[in-house]
Amino acid sequence: MRLCKRAIVMRSYIIIIGSVSFFEKNLQELSAKGAEFNDVITLFDTARTTGKRLQKKNSSLIVRNNHYHGIVESAHARLGGLIEDVTEKDALVYIHNPTRILFHYIRREYEAENCNLQLIEESRSSLAEISDVQKKIEDVRRKIIGQDNALEQIAKTLNYLASTKRNKPYVLMLYGNSSLGKTETAKAIADTFFDGKMIERHLSMFEDFSLANSDYLFGGKPNVNSLGYELNERESNLVFFDEMDKCGASYRSAFYSLFDNPTFLDTTYEVDISGLLIVLTCNFLTEEDIRRNLGDPIYFRIDKSIYFEDFSPNNLLKILEIEADKQLSQIVNHEDINRQQVIRLAARKILVTESNGRTVQAAVRSTIENLWGLPSLGAF
Repeated sequence: MRLCKRAIVMRSYIIIIGSVSFFEKNLQELSAKGAEFNDVITLFDTARTTGKRLQKKNSSLIVRNNHYHGIVESAHARLGGLIEDVTEKDALVYIHNPTRILFHYIRREYEAENCNLQLIEESRSSLAEISDVQKKIEDVRRKIIGQDNALEQIAKTLNYLASTKRNKPYVLMLYGNSSLGKTETAKAIADTFFDGKMIERHLSMFEDFSLANSDYLFGGKPNVNSLGYELNERESNLVFFDEMDKCGASYRSAFYSLFDNPTFLDTTYEVDISGLLIVLTCNFLTEEDIRRNLGDPIYFRIDKSIYFEDFSPNNLLKILEIEADKQLSQIVNHEDINRQQVIRLAARKILVTESNGRTVQAAVRSTIENLWGLPSLGAF
C-alpha cells in the first residue's frame, strides 16, 4: 500500500488491484461511498447528446472493473479525461483494476503533482505461504489413484515452490493418455492448496481461429473479457490450461509472455503474475511429441513435464469400485442394486489395455442402467 497526500486541493485516486471480493472489502474498510461510473457516464452521454451540461459533478466516484465493458472502444483512450469531466477537482475516485492506459494516465498526473495516489494490491495465495505442505501433498495423493510416480514428482515441485520465491511463473506440464487423472490432479491441487480457487480454461475451445478467441488471449477491445482481465482479478496464483495439445497454432505465441515474464501484457492490461503456478495438460505420450507438436518456444518455457502412466489392472479395479459407489450413491433406493454385482458385470466390459477413467465410468453407468428395475441376481 502506498499513500501520498499533498496539501493543495486535487483529486485523490485510490487504485485497488485484485479480485472483486478484495475490492468490495476495501471499499467497506474505507467507508467508500460514491456514484457508480457507468451510471454517471450514461447521464453524461445523455446530457451531451441533448446539448446540455452535466448539472452536478461528483465528489466521489466508484469505477468497477466491469464498468470498462460498458464503454465504447474509442472512449478508452481518454478514460482519465472522462473521469475528470464528471468529478470535482477534489473528488475521491476509487478504481478497480484500471486498464493500462488509465493507470499510466493517473501515474503521469501523480508524477506531475496534479493528484494524490493510493495503491492497494491484493496478496494472492501462493505455495510459499503454506506451512503444512507435506500434509496437503498426502491429501492430493489420496484423491488420485494409480499415479504414484507422477505424484512423487509433483510433490517435489510443490515442495520446491513452497520454499522458493520466484519472479516469473512456474509452468508444469502433465502429459500422457486421456482420462488418467491429469485434470483431476490439477483440480486436487486447487482444492487442497488454493481453497479451490484458480483460473481454468479448456484450450480445446481455442482449436479454431475466431476473433473472440484472439481477443481473449491477446487482448483486443477494452470492453470485452480477456485473459489479462481474469489474471487481474484472480483470487489465487494457480492457472490451469487443460488440453494444451488442442490449442490452435495461431494462439500459442500468446503463452510466450505469460510463461516467461513476471508481468503479463496484452493490448489492454498490465498484470503482475510473479509467483504464478501454471498447470498444463496434454495427451502426448513423450516429451519429444510435446516438443515436435507444440514447438520449441513453448517446450523450452515449460519448467517440468510429468508423465501419467496407463492404469494397471489393480488400479482399474480400485477406480471401478470407487466409481460404482459414487454412481450408486446418486440413485434413490440404490440398496435394491447389488454392489458386487455391478462391479463384476462392469469389470467384464473393461479391456485392460485400452481402459481409462472415462471407459470405467461408462462401463459402470451402462451396467447400472441394465440392472435397473431387475430383481437382484445376487453376488454371482
